[in-house]
Amino acid sequence: MSVNKEMKKTKKHIVVQNEPGGINLKQLYFSVYNNKYWFLLFAGIGLAGGALYTFFVPQKYNVLTSVLVKTDNSQATLTTVQVQNQDNKKNNSVQDQVGVLSSYTLNLQTLQNLGWNVSWARKNLLTTTDLFKDTPFIADTLPGTRQVKSVPLVITPVSNTQYTVKCDAVQEQYGRKHKINFEETGYFGKPFKNDYFNFTLLKAPGYVISDGDSFTLTFNDLNQLAKSYQEELKITPGDEGSDLITIELASREPERAIDYLRELVNVYIKFGLTEKNRRAANTVRFIDNQIAGISDSLQATGNTVSDFKANNNAIDINQQSTAIVNDLNKSRGDIAAAKMQLDYYSNLKRYVNSATAMKGMVAPSVVGITDASLNSLVAKLTELFHRREVLSYTATDQSPEIISLNQEISYTQKTISENLNNLISNAQLQLQSLNSQESRIISAKTVLPKTEQNLNKIKRKFDFNNDLYSYLLQKRSEAQIAEASRDPDAQVIDQASFGTATLKGFGTAVKLLIGMVLGLLLPLIYLTGRLLFKNELKYVTDIKEQLQPAIIGNILHNKFDNELPVITYPHSEITESFRSLRISIQYLLKDLPHKVISVHSSIAGEGKTFVSSNLAAILAINNTRVLLIDADLRQPRTQQIFKLQNAPGLSDYLKGTAVFNEIIKPSHIKGLHVVTSGEKPDYPSELLANHRLEGFITEAKKHFEYIIFNNSPMGIVKDGMMVVPHSDMNLFLLRMNKSSVDQLYYINELLNEGVIKNVVVALNNVTDESQGMVGQKGHGYYNDDRLLKLN
Repeated sequence: MSVNKEMKKTKKHIVVQNEPGGINLKQLYFSVYNNKYWFLLFAGIGLAGGALYTFFVPQKYNVLTSVLVKTDNSQATLTTVQVQNQDNKKNNSVQDQVGVLSSYTLNLQTLQNLGWNVSWARKNLLTTTDLFKDTPFIADTLPGTRQVKSVPLVITPVSNTQYTVKCDAVQEQYGRKHKINFEETGYFGKPFKNDYFNFTLLKAPGYVISDGDSFTLTFNDLNQLAKSYQEELKITPGDEGSDLITIELASREPERAIDYLRELVNVYIKFGLTEKNRRAANTVRFIDNQIAGISDSLQATGNTVSDFKANNNAIDINQQSTAIVNDLNKSRGDIAAAKMQLDYYSNLKRYVNSATAMKGMVAPSVVGITDASLNSLVAKLTELFHRREVLSYTATDQSPEIISLNQEISYTQKTISENLNNLISNAQLQLQSLNSQESRIISAKTVLPKTEQNLNKIKRKFDFNNDLYSYLLQKRSEAQIAEASRDPDAQVIDQASFGTATLKGFGTAVKLLIGMVLGLLLPLIYLTGRLLFKNELKYVTDIKEQLQPAIIGNILHNKFDNELPVITYPHSEITESFRSLRISIQYLLKDLPHKVISVHSSIAGEGKTFVSSNLAAILAINNTRVLLIDADLRQPRTQQIFKLQNAPGLSDYLKGTAVFNEIIKPSHIKGLHVVTSGEKPDYPSELLANHRLEGFITEAKKHFEYIIFNNSPMGIVKDGMMVVPHSDMNLFLLRMNKSSVDQLYYINELLNEGVIKNVVVALNNVTDESQGMVGQKGHGYYNDDRLLKLN
């Protein structure tokens, strides 16, 4: 029976894959188990890293405050445009307030109010800790002195009177970078001044200098800091229809965030009150100006009445005269009120298209105009101008909100102008009617005595001024009461405090767990990458799935410092693996009286010399005559294992300089003879192709049952191909963790292309891991090899 047929009987059906598969979970488990101490080490490192991170990096908090915005829910509608925009009015108002809160102006004002012009931090071993209210020093600066902004200064106290200032930074200004590097000495309480800074450092009360103290001082650029807070603020309006606004700020310094949010809300509320107070102040100022003029006239007319009565002995006018005077006074009062209203209409018509001028206009009701439509329109236009001003902080002129507001403002201005035209026309007609009425009263008065008429004239003027003065005083009181009782447009619902602060991110336990998991992931990723991108052969199962020739033996890892363990350690595991290989070979070649076995490898270092030497020895101790031939004419090593002279050898025989009996050398193992490689030839391949090789093999078969060739690596040189035609079995070696998948495919290719026949494979350096025997303790069956060494 041929060797090929025997191999087909013992070989299972194999699916050949062109590329290695993905990650084998079983293999990954084996790798993890065999590297479990590395995992424990990295888990400890991860825990330590998590602890260090927790200790040095402050926890981040989310501080919250909420504000209730009072919106104008008036449903007064005068035009179609107002009706269409009424549904969006409330929502737009809340959105406007969100824009105000997030505006650069309010954030900058907040920082200026807080006085955060400098920042202090303590330098630790790995990080810096911000010092908010517990600052060790006070940096006193004079107004107008120059300080380089956003550049950290390292302040190190040297003594109670002295400190050092160190700076090593790059400042970027107007697109150019400037290097700032200096180290100087300063004195507490005395000015420190150089080209970049000018300040006086004072020790804070209660601070005691300690060795190793080091701090950083930074003069803040409030403009940049305001922009930074703009980005960090999270301002969220409530649900649709709600007037509630929530303001959040994430910070590793919750106390600083609390102070900032509180001041921001205060600035926001004052911002709303400022606009209302401005309008009230304009009203009071207008009335005061009127009162100042009337009071002078009233005093003058009062003096005139007194003087006239004293000089003319005037008596009280009669009832008719009194009635005429009263009618005339009332008529002239009406005329004055009508003129005031007409003047107001004219001024309003002239200023209605100017947002700036409208800020100085008082409400129509202040001058006695009770027209509800005009009062509503003027109030609406003023509010629209204010909304546009607020929205301009955060929106451009081309934004939909600004465009919509401009359209509504334009329509409101047009409506006011149309109403004013009608009101002016009516006021002029009313004034003409009042003037006619006054003329009739004056005509009736002419019948009174001349003296009485003169007195009445003076008294009418006095009464008119007195009534107007009283009226203005009343209006002034009303305006002052309104100003004093004015409420802000916003109310704080939840004050920023530690009670509203929530932990952001993970707690200490979770951080430690994350550190441990990250520590475990590092070796896991490494092992997974090795499996995913591995090229060397690591597991027997992988080889069996992808190799076409039969695997007839697994030679275990040689744990001894000996190259013939089958002789020195006959009861060892590796010796048993060679016995198993011997049995497979004997079975496959049982029909041949003389067997020629060629041992091949694809690359150097796969163990050809070791395997061929121990295979020859294990065959010889089974009472078999064996000839081991070192056909590696380039880098021979067999003579070293058996401690023989290399010449004469095979090359000498092939060159004809030695005869058969001269190169056959007995070894120290009974039944085993060795043919060394001999003198190193110039052309090894051509020498092995010599016809004398066939004659040598024929002669050897007469004396030996097994003839074993140890060949050169076939993947590097083709010397071994010269021996292949004479071989009954071509035994290829694959060394675990050394041979690559490329060598495996190379063997498949040789077999598929018919280059070599009678191919079998033995796996060298097989371990428990490569066989998938992780953690198993089944080797106690073998005795302790150290006690079985043969002398």
